[in-house]
Amino acid sequence: MAERAAVQKVPEQTVPQQKQDRHFTDLHTLDPRKFEDARRKVITFESRVRHGIGMQKEKTLHSILKNYFDPDEDHQEIPISGNYIADIWDGNEIIEIQNGNFYKMRDKLKNFLASYRVRVVYPIPAEKYITWIDPETGLTGKRNRSPKHGSFYEAFRELYRIRPLLSEPNLTIHLMLIDMEEYRVQDGWDRSGKRGSHRYDRIPMQLRSELILTCPQDYLAFLPYDLKEPFTSRDFAKSAGVRSAGFTTALQILTDLHVVERIGKKGRSYLYRISPDFTAGAADEKRLQPGSAKKQTKNTGRKSKTVSTKRTAANDRKSKPATEKKGRKKT
Repeated sequence: MAERAAVQKVPEQTVPQQKQDRHFTDLHTLDPRKFEDARRKVITFESRVRHGIGMQKEKTLHSILKNYFDPDEDHQEIPISGNYIADIWDGNEIIEIQNGNFYKMRDKLKNFLASYRVRVVYPIPAEKYITWIDPETGLTGKRNRSPKHGSFYEAFRELYRIRPLLSEPNLTIHLMLIDMEEYRVQDGWDRSGKRGSHRYDRIPMQLRSELILTCPQDYLAFLPYDLKEPFTSRDFAKSAGVRSAGFTTALQILTDLHVVERIGKKGRSYLYRISPDFTAGAADEKRLQPGSAKKQTKNTGRKSKTVSTKRTAANDRKSKPATEKKGRKKT
C-alpha cells in the first residue's frame, strides 16, 4: 500500500471566509449508486481489511459512510495535529462522521477548525427496522418496523452541544436521512429486556435526503414556508410538524446564528421573527413547505413531490399579487 503523504495545513488564503452565496442544495447531489457501492464494499466482505488507528471499534454505518465520502483508504483515519485522528482527510477538507454525542468532539473540532475546513456528517434514521438479539444464544428474532420517522429537526439536539462553533466559517454540517436496520441486544432492565437495552450495530439501507449547512443563511431551511411572524416556539413546532417539547433548543441556535431574533413576549412565551439581515426573497428561497423536513422522510416519491411544490410556491409567492394569493384554493 502506498505510503500516506504528510498532512499539510490549508494555506490561510485558501480558507473560505464567507459562503453566503451558495445554496445548500447546490453543494451535494444524492448519489444512490455510489451509496450502494459503499454498502457492498463493507457488507459483502465478512472480514474487512483494517488499517490505521481507531478501526478496531468501527461500526458498519460509520464504515459505509466513510467509503461513501471517500473510498480511498489512504485518506481514512489520518493523524492530524494534537494527536487527533480525522475520519477522512483528502488534502482539502477534513470529514468527521459523528453518530451522536457531539459534546465529545468539541475539543477535537476546535483544534481542526483553527487550520482546516471541516465537514461534520450526522446520519439520522428516516425509517428504522429493529432486530433483537438474544444475549445468551446470539440468535436474532423477528424484524420489526419502528413507528418513529426521523427528520432533520432531530439534529438540533446534537448541534446545541457545539453551539459556539456553528458560526465558524470553516465548518460545514452535513445532515443525512437514511433508512436503517438496527440490531439491539435484548439485555435491558425490564422483563422484556428491551428497556435500557444497548445498540449492537446499525446498517444503512437507503439514502433518502441530505441537508448541507455552510452558513447561517442555510439554516432558513428549517423555517417552514407557512410560518407566520411573529411566532412562538409552539407555533414553530406546529408548523414544522414535530413535537414542541424541547423545541426551544432549535430557536436558541437560530437566534445565536442571527437567523431569527426575539422581539417580545406573548404571555410567558418569547416571540420571534426572521432576522432583517435576510431579505424576504432570500428567506423565501430557503424556507420549507409546511412540514416538508418531516414529509420527505416517508418515501422517495413524496420527497420529490415536496421539493417540486416548494419551488413552485416560492416562485408564486414572489410573482403573484397579494390579492390573487388570497383567492387561491387550498389543495
